[in-house]
Amino acid sequence: MNTVMSAQLLKQLRPQIEAALAAVAEANGIKIKCGNATFTTGTFSMKLEGVLEGGLTKEAQRFKMYAKECGMQPEWLGQEFEIMGRTIKVTGINTTLTKVFVDEVATGRAMMYPAIKFAAVINRRAAAAIAA
Repeated sequence: MNTVMSAQLLKQLRPQIEAALAAVAEANGIKIKCGNATFTTGTFSMKLEGVLEGGLTKEAQRFKMYAKECGMQPEWLGQEFEIMGRTIKVTGINTTLTKVFVDEVATGRAMMYPAIKFAAVINRRAAAAIAA
């Protein structure tokens, strides 16, 4: 039995919590994602986000709304790109429009890229493809 809440304990709990929520999500036709967690010595709290099937997360909605202001295209949401030898899928953008959220396709791992650099790389590739 654990006597103190810790980052290590939360790492152990997260997959169990996600597995328990999977049944709830499937029964109700939604996606449930565990977010950031914080803890003290005796308690923890974890953010949960639920999205209806076919719906967009708030990060995805924000990407669609502000992509052009950041030098990107709204259609990039959900598309796969290769960056630094990794195939990634665009999933959203943060509230300050400085980081693009992506999932690594091979592992499902969530990552972030600087929005300005991401836009520059993808736009440069698109321009090169048009010129070719």
